[in-house]
Amino acid sequence: MLKTCSGGVLTAGLYFQSFGDTDTRRYKSVLRHPARTVAVMRWRRGFVDRRKSEGLSRPAQWLCWVFMGLLSLAAVEAQAAENPQSSAPDAVFEFPNTPNGPEARSRAELDAFGRVMESTTAAEVISAAESFASGYPDSQLLPMVRLREMRAEMAANSYAGAVAIGRELLRKNPDNLEALVLMAETLPDFPPSYSSKREAILAEAERDIGSAQKLLQAFHLPQGASTAEFLRNKWRLVASLEEASAFVDLVAGRYPEAARKYEQALERSDGRSTVSLFRLGLAYYRMGDRQKARAKLEEAMRSNSPLIRQKAAALLRQIDSSQSASRASAAKP
Repeated sequence: MLKTCSGGVLTAGLYFQSFGDTDTRRYKSVLRHPARTVAVMRWRRGFVDRRKSEGLSRPAQWLCWVFMGLLSLAAVEAQAAENPQSSAPDAVFEFPNTPNGPEARSRAELDAFGRVMESTTAAEVISAAESFASGYPDSQLLPMVRLREMRAEMAANSYAGAVAIGRELLRKNPDNLEALVLMAETLPDFPPSYSSKREAILAEAERDIGSAQKLLQAFHLPQGASTAEFLRNKWRLVASLEEASAFVDLVAGRYPEAARKYEQALERSDGRSTVSLFRLGLAYYRMGDRQKARAKLEEAMRSNSPLIRQKAAALLRQIDSSQSASRASAAKP
C-alpha cells in the first residue's frame, strides 16, 4: 500500500482503503516524493482502483496539499456550527512552506498526525494533539496540530486554553498567518471573567490583525500554484480579517465602524456567515437603526446553530418590545 521514499521523508496526504467486505473506510497517510511513483488508493464498493503516475508535477503536489488542509478543516465544521463563538473561516489557508508541504520523519509520526485530524469531539482532538506534541515536539506538522487543538479548545468553551495555544504558536513563528487570523478572531470573544482585561485583549487582537495584514500584502502566488485557487483563498483570508477587525470594533463600542466592516466582509465571502450577520444586526441595534438590525437578525435566524437562532430571536424580541413602548409613548396625550 505504501511506498518508501528516499531519505525516509513522509509527506502528509490522503487515501481511502477498503477492508474487504466490511466496506470500512479509514483516514490513512500516503508517502509522497516528487521523484518517485505515487500510488493513489481510491475506494469503491468491493474493489480498489489503483493508478500510477511517474511522479506528481509541482502543481499537482500543491493542490494535493491544499485539498488535505481543507479536508482537515471540514472535520471541525460541525463543532463550529454548534459553537458559533469559536466560528472560524471555513477555509483559512496556509500555503506550504516547502515544495511538498510540512513533512513527517516516520510512519508513526504521520499516523499520530492522522489521529489528530480523524478525531471528532473536542476532547478527542485535544487529547490526540497533546499526545502528538509530547511525542514529536520538533515536528513540521505541529503547527497544524496546534491550530486544530486551538479550535477544539474554543469548541469546548476553553477561552484560556485556546489563547494559550495561539500565543505559543506565534511565539515560535510570529509570521504564522493562520494563527494570527485565528487569534484575532478568538481574543475579542472573551468570557465575562476577562472583562477587566478588555482593553489589553483588544489591543493584542488589533496587533495580530495588523501583522496579518502586512503578511497578506506580501502574499504572492507560489510557483506552479493555481491562480484562481490562490486568489480565492487570499480573499477568504481578507474577509476573515475584516470580520475579526469588525468584532474588535463591536466589542470596543465602535458600532458604525463594526457595521461597515461586517458589510464588506459579507460581500467578500463566498457564503453568508450567520455569526457575522447576527453581530452586524447587533451593531445596527446599538446604533439605533432597528430596521436594518431586524433585516440582518431575521437572516441570521436561518442559521444551523441553535445558539445563534436563540440570540437572534432574543434581540428581535427586544426590538419588538422597544418599538411597542415607543408607539405607546407616542399615543399618550
